[in-house]
Amino acid sequence: MNSGKLDRLINIREQVVSTSRSTDGAPIITTSTISSNVWAKKEPLTGREYFTQDQRYYDSDIRYRLRHTTAITETCKIHDVYSSVDYDVKMFQDIDDRHRELIVLGKRIK
Repeated sequence: MNSGKLDRLINIREQVVSTSRSTDGAPIITTSTISSNVWAKKEPLTGREYFTQDQRYYDSDIRYRLRHTTAITETCKIHDVYSSVDYDVKMFQDIDDRHRELIVLGKRIK
């Protein structure tokens, strides 16, 4: 992996559902940061914009390449520090099973 191409800072976050409830009875969901300021390369894959019921929606898929980490799971979220956009992790893969590089595929959270 060419570390000079890692030009984006991302945070890896995980949602935690608390056992306590809010005043209206809904469970309290908090987000905790697992890894912060991880360098990655951002590669946009697909994107579209559409209108439904007089509202505009964005749908985009993204690929991040980063150094291998065991902190990421499919329940995590990726926060792009530069663009302040959050992505759901859809899939991640260890390249060649060498524990050097990780590819993470994500979908933008609306």
